Amino acid sequence: MSEAAAAPEGGKKKGGKMPMIIVLAAVLGAGGFFGMKSRGPSAPPPIPEPELGAMVSLGDEFIVNLQNREYFVRTKVAVQLDKKAHMSSGDDGHGGKSDPPELTAFRDIVVIRLNSLTLQDLSKPDFYAKLKYLLAQDMNHAMHMLHAAEDAKKEKEKEKDSKDKMSKKKDDEHAEEEEHSAAPHPVKPGDIDHVNLSDKENADWDSDEGPVLKVYFNEFATMRE
Repeated sequence: MSEAAAAPEGGKKKGGKMPMIIVLAAVLGAGGFFGMKSRGPSAPPPIPEPELGAMVSLGDEFIVNLQNREYFVRTKVAVQLDKKAHMSSGDDGHGGKSDPPELTAFRDIVVIRLNSLTLQDLSKPDFYAKLKYLLAQDMNHAMHMLHAAEDAKKEKEKEKDSKDKMSKKKDDEHAEEEEHSAAPHPVKPGDIDHVNLSDKENADWDSDEGPVLKVYFNEFATMRE
């Protein structure tokens, strides 16, 4: 009888568990790696696409002289905002109501733009579409700046409540910068000529991005004094 056959019954083989422990560790390690990978940073949520929302009238008709002072334009203007956009409440601070600052800025923009036009501009190709495009760009710029200044003002009030003088000083400087930048884009003669409508992605809108997506002329007449 060999020594192997003579081994006592019930004897244990040494080293039998080591391969199993190594395999188990490898499996757990792989699971941890893939688990960490699956819990990695997720992609940011997609930005919602603009969608037509509320219509806003700019009030009474505009009567504005062109650059050729003997001619003027009479028109009524309305805008259509992005569905997510909002305008200020128009609270005058004394319990009464006034026009929202956005509406006041929009009316000023229309006057400045119309006054920059020449009589020859009105007969150029795609004049109305180009004018609407410029108005939408100016209004969007003003609205973004007004809301940025409003956010800066709220932040300033928070800092005032916390009596953090250093932060308050920085916010004051920031609010002043925003206030100066809230003016509409400067008007330059010939802007109509530089508008390229083919750059727009949505041919039915006057701006691809809000808050102002469309501009409407309810009437548009040129008269001579």
